[in-house]
Amino acid sequence: MNYFRKKMSSSRKHHLKSVMLQIAKDLLEAEAIEIVEEKKRYMNESCPALDLPGSLGELQEMCKTIHHQLDKVDEERYDLAGKVGKCDKEIDDLRIKVDLYDLVIDFTASFLSVYARPR
Repeated sequence: MNYFRKKMSSSRKHHLKSVMLQIAKDLLEAEAIEIVEEKKRYMNESCPALDLPGSLGELQEMCKTIHHQLDKVDEERYDLAGKVGKCDKEIDDLRIKVDLYDLVIDFTASFLSVYARPR
């Protein structure tokens, strides 16, 4: 039955391959454009335009306010990092205790199975 199938010429294969590559290229370009538009849309929704004051003094005051807010956030981040580190250490200690407990249970069970045989 296979001898009835016509083989595709190399020029036809090359043409189909180039068409497929062109379609893939177009799809990738469209996806890249969509990603850029999505980023713009997100930034417009999440980050409103700055309302900058007109005078230099007001601008300096706004910068000071932002720096104070950044300092507060950094302090909170530092405190939370310490709490996370402490919790991680407690988790590791508990894991060690559980592993030790399992080891004692296994040792006791093997000890009892060897020495506590019914007579």
